[in-house]
Amino acid sequence: MNFSPYQLSQRTKRWKVAESHLLKTYLFITSVIPGLARGIAYFRTKQGIEDPNRVKERLGVPSASRKKGALIWFHSASVGETLLVLPLIRKISKIFPNHNILLTTQTVSSGKMVISKLAENAVHQYLPYDLLPCVRRFLNHWQPSVGILVENEIWPVLISEADQQNIPLLVINGKMTKKSFHRWKRFPKFTQVLFDKINLFLVQTPEIKSRLSELGVKPDRQVVTGQLKQESSPLPHDPEELSNLNEYFQNSQVWVAASTHRGEEEIIAETQIRLSSTTGNKIQLILVPRYTERARELVELLSTYGLNSALRSKGELPGESDTVFIADTMGELGLWYRLAKACFIGGSLVQRGGHNPYEPALLECPIIHGKHHENFSAAYERLKECGGSQEVSNSSELALAVEKALDSENRLNYVRNAKILEKGDGVAVNETLDVIKSFIN
Repeated sequence: MNFSPYQLSQRTKRWKVAESHLLKTYLFITSVIPGLARGIAYFRTKQGIEDPNRVKERLGVPSASRKKGALIWFHSASVGETLLVLPLIRKISKIFPNHNILLTTQTVSSGKMVISKLAENAVHQYLPYDLLPCVRRFLNHWQPSVGILVENEIWPVLISEADQQNIPLLVINGKMTKKSFHRWKRFPKFTQVLFDKINLFLVQTPEIKSRLSELGVKPDRQVVTGQLKQESSPLPHDPEELSNLNEYFQNSQVWVAASTHRGEEEIIAETQIRLSSTTGNKIQLILVPRYTERARELVELLSTYGLNSALRSKGELPGESDTVFIADTMGELGLWYRLAKACFIGGSLVQRGGHNPYEPALLECPIIHGKHHENFSAAYERLKECGGSQEVSNSSELALAVEKALDSENRLNYVRNAKILEKGDGVAVNETLDVIKSFIN
């Protein structure tokens, strides 16, 4: 494919004259409420969900200087999306060594994780709140040549202001769940005007393309490239640490609950109690919250169930009475998937759309999940069809699924069947790179 930046960025903006009144109102409100951004920053910092040392970045105030030359801007929401885009950033930095690269994310956990993983010509900042003064400060300082948004990062003020400043925008690995689709469909004019400001959508499936078309995105602004996460490399780990932990847990049967959310940990706690009472061997749970800053909250929650826990971030290891090991550190999921004999993938017992099944599949860790897996629906459906995973809906079903996966013969079957999700042929990555390159001067 050969997409000309001139052809795509110089297209007539059909809705300039008939802009949605709702979008105009939205933009106006975000620009005139004094102190709104600082109030949000103060509240979120008090809640522990902003980095107090870098919270000004959320107001659009940069903490890094803008070097001379063209700048390529990537934005990913959190850890999962950031891990997805880092290999692309490394490839782009080699192809364009004289260009600057900016990566923005939103969560504290992603900010901490990415510091040691960026290329030399790349810098990380937190994305500003979607309020006009914050966004305008951000874009005026960084002046990107192109913006690359990962998956479903559709922020009305950010997109509108980028359009005003003639910054072309791409969405890569684009997705649109049923829930998101119905939400956007409630405001058709708003949605069409906003989406028309995005130059190109690179989407995961034909189904997503169909949904975007129904929302008003023209076919020539969409390309089905496939799922980038299918082509990810196995998660990294520290071999020495894995050896030490294998020795430490040699008398335990280990399972991991990964990327969990509020509303799921209660079910997981009940599951651990069931397993501990019905299984002869010691059952060790490694609990990996989606957001590591929730560790203390989880300690308190588990204690209400009579479960003692140890915190990875404090250098602790579970004692004899600690049946839960809270892995509240970044970048170690590859270690836990290699250590465990079974895994539950979070975000699937509550309506969060589920998380990445490719990562445990590549590391031969049997997969258990709930019914909410819209973010990776095609992958999970393939797993279920071939017997490569187990779907559960409550603690009793989860306990039975873990017991089944811990059996060596069943485990082998799950691992063998899940190989259907092994790495693709690189088509999605190569197509995505080709399109990105066409937008870079």
